[in-house]
Amino acid sequence: MNKIINGHNEAKDDFLFHHTKTTDKDINAISKPETHSQFEVLYLIKGEIEYTIEGVVYSVKENDVIIVPPNEIHSLKVKNSLEYERIVILFNFSSIKSMLKSANIFIDKEVFTNNNSYRVIPKEIVEKSNLKNVIFETANLKDNPLIRVNLISHIMQLLCELHSIITLKSVTPVMPINVNSIVKSVISYINSNITKPLNLDTIAKDLGVSKSTICHQFSSFMKISINKYITIKKIYLAKSLIKKGMPITEVSLAVGYQQYATFYLNYCKILGHSPSTSKPQ
Repeated sequence: MNKIINGHNEAKDDFLFHHTKTTDKDINAISKPETHSQFEVLYLIKGEIEYTIEGVVYSVKENDVIIVPPNEIHSLKVKNSLEYERIVILFNFSSIKSMLKSANIFIDKEVFTNNNSYRVIPKEIVEKSNLKNVIFETANLKDNPLIRVNLISHIMQLLCELHSIITLKSVTPVMPINVNSIVKSVISYINSNITKPLNLDTIAKDLGVSKSTICHQFSSFMKISINKYITIKKIYLAKSLIKKGMPITEVSLAVGYQQYATFYLNYCKILGHSPSTSKPQ
């Protein structure tokens, strides 16, 4: 059974959190690959999981915290437990950037997006710092007219704690337990060429790896087809460009679609709404 202990989800999805318990019968349903345009911070209260992020697998144990940057495709596998309990906090960095600045708080976003060595914050650091308290306080916030203000305040505290831990190098890097070199090469190639039309023939030729090897390795490791991965990456990039005010037809071309109809259909399929819904208000 999937039990929501507490949670909050804004209409614009700028800030949300949930404290959830999942028992064994629902575990397969939550292990499917997903992505989102927000930062994700997951605190594991109970259980043991393997978290795959863009071709890299991390082991996460009770009282560890894992950080997932926006638009990175990730999935998890629950290990050795019939129950998986966690607190998940998601937020758009751009929505609090100006508030951080006005409070004279400097947070380098790149610390979280380009630092694969510090995706996992281990238990001993979580419990020594104020990180655990901030996460539980956030997860216990109640819905009321001030919840957005309170949530922003707590997320700012959370960012400060994480930024301090990583930049001061108070934690020894947690190494991945598995990295698939072919999958990582494919992902790197796709992300470096995401604005171009992409297909399996071109990827295989440029990487010097057979199409069958790429397809098998990618789908086996990432639990998603390479074509689906490419589509998701393009659509999330498109969403960010639309939010910045770029005309939708220009966005379609900018992310490598030669046919607008294909772009429109893929956008609706991946995000569940039309491109115009993502326009800035």
